[in-house]
Amino acid sequence: MIELIILLLPLAVLLMMAFAIKDIFTHPMERTHQLLWLIVILAFNFLGVCAYYFAKALGAHQDPRTTYRERYEKKFEESVEGKRDEKEEPKKSSFLTNNNIVLIIIAVYVTLLLLVKVWNTI
Repeated sequence: MIELIILLLPLAVLLMMAFAIKDIFTHPMERTHQLLWLIVILAFNFLGVCAYYFAKALGAHQDPRTTYRERYEKKFEESVEGKRDEKEEPKKSSFLTNNNIVLIIIAVYVTLLLLVKVWNTI
């Protein structure tokens, strides 16, 4: 049982890395930042993925020269324009949001663990 968990753990880490790399290249940021994050994730695997999402949550990818107020005003204007656009055309929701990706990884990993446990009891 422990051996199979040890074998499945790298699979979970690889899935996390794949989704993080997908997020890096779909997130609007400079090309140099994308390459630096790619190197960090490939070099440090799990810790690199954690560092990327932590930095993303803090807003580290935004231009540091803009002040908090300017970013707030820009978001406010975008939300007002978005509400105008929503009335005209409904937005298409993407299934692969960050939360859904994490839930999919957890579900796959738990399913694999349960299958291994059932296989070992037979």
